[in-house]
Amino acid sequence: MRMTSPSRPKERVHFGIVPVPTQADGDVFLFMAVGSFSKFAFGLGIAPQLSDQVVLDKVRELMVNKDFARHDGPFTLVFPDFEYLRLGIASILEPHKGQVVFNEELAFSEVMPVIEAMFEDMDKKARS
Repeated sequence: MRMTSPSRPKERVHFGIVPVPTQADGDVFLFMAVGSFSKFAFGLGIAPQLSDQVVLDKVRELMVNKDFARHDGPFTLVFPDFEYLRLGIASILEPHKGQVVFNEELAFSEVMPVIEAMFEDMDKKARS
């Protein structure tokens, strides 16, 4: 799926869910969204498990994030997976003039460079 380049902030936002291994109890899940226009990252926190309810809660958190909410206008949220949650996600986005598109490759095209830079920075700090 090819999309045109966005021309304003929040026109297209990519949602990412990244498993992060821990030493104790397996993976935790990092939630992040990245604006395609500005490359601004919205940190949505971590969760110890990945469930439908957690995913929907993180979408709700994005909608009320102060940096996200300050930009008005319609937007597209590019989601990596969970297409079976389309109705739930759409009902959260609709009051905010949003729509959802499901495309894992496109979603992670913006999120992964941010995640990689974050882990590289943490690695550098750990070595110094």
